[in-house]
Amino acid sequence: MSFAPKGHAKVDPTKPQAFGMCDMCGFQYLRRDLHGEVRWMGRQLQPTGHLVCPTCWDIPNPTTRPIVLPADPPPVLNPRPEKHGPDVPPGAGDYVPPKIP
Repeated sequence: MSFAPKGHAKVDPTKPQAFGMCDMCGFQYLRRDLHGEVRWMGRQLQPTGHLVCPTCWDIPNPTTRPIVLPADPPPVLNPRPEKHGPDVPPGAGDYVPPKIP
């Protein structure tokens, strides 16, 4: 029984080149055709260490990028609370809820 790996590697006996396996689909390609996969990790693109073929290679998903929030505004020095009455609209003190039998 023989094993024939499936793939897209072109063999040239006059100019041999190394083979490599795609880490996503498992097909055999020439090593020079495989690309390193990158993903958003933090605020920058980082390599994952996987070698993928041109078919499996994806543009990094921008939705996995972290959200950068703006800085907080500077605090007010020596703040004072507002002086006002209770938060009750006019006429709301006279309301009596109905009794449920």
